[in-house]
Amino acid sequence: MNKEKYQDFYLETSFDQLKKMSALFLAWEKKPEDSYVLEDILNLLHAAKGAAATMDYQKTSQILHMVEDVFYAILQKSLVVTPSIINILFNFLQKLQDNFNSLANSGKEISWSAQQKIFTNALSSKASKKIKKVLPKDNLFGELNHSRSFFRTPLEIVVPTHRLDKIQRIVDNLSIAKLNISGALKKTASDAVLKSCFNIDKIISDLRREVTELRLLPVNQIFTPLPRLVRQLAQEEGKKVDLILEDNNLSLDKSILDDLMDIIIQLLRNAVVHGIDQKQKNGQIIVSLELAEDQIKLTVADNGHGIDWQQVQKLSVDKKIISSKEANKMSDKQIKNLLFNNKFSTKNLVTLNSGRGVGLSLVKQRVDDLNGQIILNSSKGHGARFVISLPLTSSVFRALIFRLGDYLLAVPLSSVDKVIRLSKPESFGSKEVYTYKQVKYPLVSFRELIGANLSLVTQNLILLKFDHQTMLLAVPQHMNEEEVVVKRQPKILQNHPHIANVAVASDGQVVLVLDLYSLLGQL
Repeated sequence: MNKEKYQDFYLETSFDQLKKMSALFLAWEKKPEDSYVLEDILNLLHAAKGAAATMDYQKTSQILHMVEDVFYAILQKSLVVTPSIINILFNFLQKLQDNFNSLANSGKEISWSAQQKIFTNALSSKASKKIKKVLPKDNLFGELNHSRSFFRTPLEIVVPTHRLDKIQRIVDNLSIAKLNISGALKKTASDAVLKSCFNIDKIISDLRREVTELRLLPVNQIFTPLPRLVRQLAQEEGKKVDLILEDNNLSLDKSILDDLMDIIIQLLRNAVVHGIDQKQKNGQIIVSLELAEDQIKLTVADNGHGIDWQQVQKLSVDKKIISSKEANKMSDKQIKNLLFNNKFSTKNLVTLNSGRGVGLSLVKQRVDDLNGQIILNSSKGHGARFVISLPLTSSVFRALIFRLGDYLLAVPLSSVDKVIRLSKPESFGSKEVYTYKQVKYPLVSFRELIGANLSLVTQNLILLKFDHQTMLLAVPQHMNEEEVVVKRQPKILQNHPHIANVAVASDGQVVLVLDLYSLLGQL
């Protein structure tokens, strides 16, 4: 059989089976006597074994057969379930994942000799009686013709992510071309031409929506491996921890999910190692993901011993991150930021899970790279709660566009609460606060925005509302509302504190999209 022809489909199915096995193993660990869960596990192992045999991956097929034997023995109560047996089976899951990764990267199976010895010993131990494989009459676990049952024509086609990225870029370029044509024809085209442009616009919008939906993945797919990760970490730390996952039935772009996975893993590791106490019998971590006001909100909370902020300051002084004089003058926000310093750690011993102080600093760096924000709430004895907000960016959105100095700037229309038209022109540039209808609002500093002092006489103010906060931005008399297409940000602008993205307007000009998170941070 031509392996290469079916390799991608086999691996896609195998990784999916692995996720299901992880969930079933965790359910079985809580109720080892549940025969229904055991039968589901056996069904899954049998299907995986048959697929591996059909692909001629003999080592994989043999080890899956041995694990089948173990679960048969458990189902027939001829093998006593001990913590050691449970750990052996969970270790098998990790090795199976390593095996599939090896097949994906090099096409070669890993060595299973050590695991085969372990399972052979387990089955021949005193705890195990002679195993009698009694097959049900409906041949539930019997041999099947796997060449037909497994390799039928799939209902879904696996498309590599890089090809979806390429299609996305083509659609973006198509949108830019459409904007350029629309801008050029606005003043000169006939009604018939404008109607055709409108129809093209609708077709491109439909195409963009379909491409966007193709890139969406259910959040529960990235949540699936997390319980096994927490279980392993908790065992290594000698702790008891329950993990509660709340995905709210969300689906997000794969690139966003990849970024979120890095952040979630680091926060879970931090919660298990530093948050939950070994003496706790009810250790609990909650991971929640939701959408709110065009933002993704990730919450990771634990019921551990919380953070002693005085101890954080003391350790920071001891590690020479700050001086004693600086410690005495620090605000609450500055003290919290100490936790994200890459030199800070509450552990003196470096282990596989902690001690180097890089965990939370990596989270902060990743969130900053994504133009996000972290809010940390914790006190001694009351657990810790990390809330991370990330902008849910779209490659095409409507914006208010205006010029300040030499720069063409844009504000997403979704963040504009209202445009205020003053009764007469006023001068802006040095003011920090402006009172409108007896309410004082902070004003965005031009110097912070474009790096230069600027005096602007205008009647227009934009009231921006973002993340439950408001601020005013003075803008010129002339501004446009139009659709823009986000493009890859050049390196020279990636470190600019107040530029979130670069976009292209309808006339082809480059527009700098303002980063409202950073602007709020300056107020």
